[in-house]
Amino acid sequence: MRKIIVLSIVCMLFVLSCTISEKAVFDESVPIEDSAWISESNVGKIVGYNGISVDWDLGLAGTARIPAGDTLLEWNIKGPVLYLDQVVYGTIVNLVGEGILFRFNFQPQMLYSFIITEVNDEYGLDVFAYGYEEKVSGGWKSMKEHWVGFTPFLNTGDNAGKTVLN
Repeated sequence: MRKIIVLSIVCMLFVLSCTISEKAVFDESVPIEDSAWISESNVGKIVGYNGISVDWDLGLAGTARIPAGDTLLEWNIKGPVLYLDQVVYGTIVNLVGEGILFRFNFQPQMLYSFIITEVNDEYGLDVFAYGYEEKVSGGWKSMKEHWVGFTPFLNTGDNAGKTVLN
């Protein structure tokens, strides 16, 4: 029962994060047509953009506008690990780590939201993309339809020589 309640809350927060206001703009000179929007989505806090420290306080429902394209985000991760396609019974695992690197090619005119997940023993983010003007409806079905893919973190696990998550 606890798992269902937590999943319902996370789903509601995810939908809210895809519908609320722009709170940060990285580069005002980039036209809207060449921009993408990202949400922290109950995943943690973005503290770096392409090697530049940022102090975006997006909260659960705000978004940041960034230039579209290949982007390296640095996160202070803090949030539950969820599995979109399966029901996992038992204890909910919260992932915590600082300086977690995530690279993604953001497309213009899209709004992105994320969920922490694990695939083949690698932690990363499930990425969801919505048209910026698209009305986001709730539920797991809608999320599955907007799922772009899983992208592992760059500096965690055996490949990094150290584990930065607990």
